[in-house]
Amino acid sequence: MFKVEPVGLTADERAELERRVRAHSTQVRHRRRAEVILLCSEPISLHKIGERVDMNEHQVSLWRRRFLERRLDGLIDAPRPGRPRRFGHDERIKMSPASMMGPPVRQCDGTGSGLSVSVWGCCFVGAAGVKGGSLASPVGLAVDDEFMGVGVEPIDG
Repeated sequence: MFKVEPVGLTADERAELERRVRAHSTQVRHRRRAEVILLCSEPISLHKIGERVDMNEHQVSLWRRRFLERRLDGLIDAPRPGRPRRFGHDERIKMSPASMMGPPVRQCDGTGSGLSVSVWGCCFVGAAGVKGGSLASPVGLAVDDEFMGVGVEPIDG
């Protein structure tokens, strides 16, 4: 197997890499990169390191090379090509269809079975499955802020 020269780490770098591996708040990809570099500091082949961290030998080589070039800064993701995002994570969540719907609307199914149906937009789920529907139905509608699920639920009277 092909062996490479072990990577030399300073005490501060080793401490930081070990902190990243132990921390529960570290993202998995960053933890694996830190593990790769810690293992590269020992006389182990890239293939064996890849097996230990569930990473391809070529990926191990990539992270080793980036660490040697830029030290700890090399383990950070490089900027992605292309136009930057117009809206951040929080703005995209606010614009998602689920956040614009508001509370569900309960509607009696009109069959006299004593069941209510949750309505979102123009579709509702009834005892017979998914059907098209309209909020402008002749049966009564009621907004229920506490009802958070989708499905059929018995109603009183």
